[in-house]
Amino acid sequence: DRRIVVLIDSGRTSAARIGEVPRLDSELDAVLLLAALAQRAGDRVDVVAGDRVERVVLKGTHQADAFARLQDELSAIQPQLVETNWHRLTSAALQLGRQRSLMVLVTPIDPAVVLHSLVPALGSIAQRHHVVIASVSDPELTEMAKTRTDPAATYAAAAAETAAQQRRDTIKVLNTLGVEVIDADSATLPPALADRYLALKAAGKL
Repeated sequence: DRRIVVLIDSGRTSAARIGEVPRLDSELDAVLLLAALAQRAGDRVDVVAGDRVERVVLKGTHQADAFARLQDELSAIQPQLVETNWHRLTSAALQLGRQRSLMVLVTPIDPAVVLHSLVPALGSIAQRHHVVIASVSDPELTEMAKTRTDPAATYAAAAAETAAQQRRDTIKVLNTLGVEVIDADSATLPPALADRYLALKAAGKL
């Protein structure tokens, strides 16, 4: 009977496409796998999704149709080309309950957004809850950083490496706040997040 709270970012950074798939779709795959495992394990999953405003607020239950309701609610979420108000989303999550929880923030690691919007909002949750950020990375940046066949490609590679370093630095900042970060491609993120939940549960850290 543990509690998991998932905050889903539906703002502009989730609107980008990773390959042929919108980033938000890959993020929702990870959320649904986590929710399915949690329901099977007897845990509750609360979900808040939004950007400038809340789009979905769903308090978890142990009812048999809880997962089907969650699927229906998440299927209606569309990314919005606005900045996400993390103070508003975290406040909405805290209003659902104060029990110590696993809080999973599903959002891209965009350094500017994380440092100026997300980090200031983490103070209200990081000390009380176990916080994990789940982010879909873009493998094209890794490939771009390796390609230096001509001046244009070399310039693009340097830009990609700079972006990658900024992401690494941002993750270090989050780690200093006690926040775990799972930064993985779209295929790897769902099982990686599920494995982390199972490991925390097995270790009695929830």
